[in-house]
Amino acid sequence: MMSVQNLNLNYSTFIQFIIKFILKYLIKKEKELQINKQFQIDQNLQTQESDYTKTLNIEISNFSSQTCQIIDYPKQIIEQKKYYLIKNQQIKILKCDA
Repeated sequence: MMSVQNLNLNYSTFIQFIIKFILKYLIKKEKELQINKQFQIDQNLQTQESDYTKTLNIEISNFSSQTCQIIDYPKQIIEQKKYYLIKNQQIKILKCDA
């Protein structure tokens, strides 16, 4: 009788160990997936920002006779041509002098 109870206890302990191991593995995988997802989001944002910068540079080169600077909105009022740059949820104005 004693050996059967001992065996059941060992079996139960073994099952608990397996369950804990599986849970730790799943938690680790979930963290890896979250990190990969965040990395992918960061890559997408960098690509979008890079694409927008290229577009902005093209716009500036089309007005090559003008000198341009980026001004925070609404700190200054601009009376000349305005080009809006939306970056990181902030509105910027590209001021180009003729």
